[in-house]
Amino acid sequence: GILCLASGLFVLGRMAAFILGHRYRLKTQRLFIEKGILSQTIDQTELIRVDDVRMHKSFLDRIFGLGTVEIASSDATNPSVRIIGVAGPETVAEHVRQNMRIMRKRAVFVENV
Repeated sequence: GILCLASGLFVLGRMAAFILGHRYRLKTQRLFIEKGILSQTIDQTELIRVDDVRMHKSFLDRIFGLGTVEIASSDATNPSVRIIGVAGPETVAEHVRQNMRIMRKRAVFVENV
């Protein structure tokens, strides 16, 4: 009983620390991934390099309205980005797709000029 409770609390604590230790900011040209609570690493993924956007919702995610947005890109340092525990994952995935398309259209326009 106590062992199960302790292990359950440990797992929940690790999940909370992971979610609290990761922040994501989506701008029109880049996705910023901030990792860490005490020390911090900030990675940037250029949206023009995004190849695919995928969304996943586990059973528990669906209950709590959360999900994971997975981004595959041609970025050398971050070819695969997972945004875990995001509220409204459908909306986030769609914003990434829309901004990626806008950046690609701008790039084609610049190349044709």
